[in-house]
Amino acid sequence: MTVKITENSKINNIRDLGGTETKNGHVLKNNLFIRCAVPVNIGKIEHENLMELDPAAIIDFRGVEEAKKNPPNLTKELAKKRVHLPIEPKVWSTLNQLNDTNSLNDKTFQETLKEAYEKYTTENLEVYKEFLRILFKNVGKPIMFHCTAGKDRTGFAAALIFLILNVKRETIFKDYLLSNINFKPPKNITKEVSLIGAERLVKVDREWLEAGLKKFFSVVEDIDGFAESLIGNHDRLEMYTSQCLERKP
Repeated sequence: MTVKITENSKINNIRDLGGTETKNGHVLKNNLFIRCAVPVNIGKIEHENLMELDPAAIIDFRGVEEAKKNPPNLTKELAKKRVHLPIEPKVWSTLNQLNDTNSLNDKTFQETLKEAYEKYTTENLEVYKEFLRILFKNVGKPIMFHCTAGKDRTGFAAALIFLILNVKRETIFKDYLLSNINFKPPKNITKEVSLIGAERLVKVDREWLEAGLKKFFSVVEDIDGFAESLIGNHDRLEMYTSQCLERKP
């Protein structure tokens, strides 16, 4: 498949990491890493494109109950590819508690979201390690990954891919912030967040990812060493990255 399956797709907040430039002038190949919101209410064309893509895995980062309430709309064949790596959503309950005690304001909102991103490392690093192991086991094969909105848990996962493939930090943030344009929140979500004055919850903020990456590197220190520990050794990592990249046209 030469055309990005994300083109003209109805899947919310979908994008292909392909075409992103690395520090050494290569670009990520198309149709290898597809990030999105939960794939629901999608049409025949999207299903046909996904079948043609034939992803090695469709990784779902949503919490257990979160996933049960809103299952992805996948054909039986595609559903077999689903891998559930749950990261439980705790932000909403924290914001509600702050709201109930009249403590929700710009400062506490920002602190809550930054802490949530820090917990991707302090509480969920093993989940992201397993995510990367799946990628490493499927060299050159497409991987689709999502949460509910495809912006926070998914955004952190995309950042790890970019870091391993030697993408500039500013480019990582540029992709991350695209969710502010691409994510179209369902009406029920918009209503819920407006009730507690937390409309920014349907957006992303550079400070959140910065906090998450700062915490990550306080634990991991070296991204290459981290990746090598998961894939086996330096040579395997070199081979993997070479299969993900191509010369810039």
